[in-house]
Amino acid sequence: MDVEAAARRWANVLGEAWTAGDVEAFVALYADDALFRGPFGSPEPAIDHMRRALSHGEPGPDVWVGEPLIVGDRAAVEWWAIIVNEGETKSFAASAWLRFDADGAVVEEHDYWQSAPGRREPWPGWGR
Repeated sequence: MDVEAAARRWANVLGEAWTAGDVEAFVALYADDALFRGPFGSPEPAIDHMRRALSHGEPGPDVWVGEPLIVGDRAAVEWWAIIVNEGETKSFAASAWLRFDADGAVVEEHDYWQSAPGRREPWPGWGR
């Protein structure tokens, strides 16, 4: 399995699928039993979390995804999104820590994020 190819596919599909509202294209990158953990929560099925998270807010969020960093069977990918929910704009900046199986499917994801009210776009050179 090529971890770099799997991580780049994950990064590309995240940006494209989230913006287009194609949640199923993104969750297809996960193993059926993959786990997701946020900074303070208990593990939960990753597919359930992604379906909920990518459906949050109005359609067509602005999404940026950085270049993956690869170590062994893991990758770290930064992402940034601006979401409008019930008329309020909120900016999210995050890092996803991913582990892949032999077929390149995500089996584990840990995310750390911060959010702020309003529209805050990434700074020049972000994500490289």
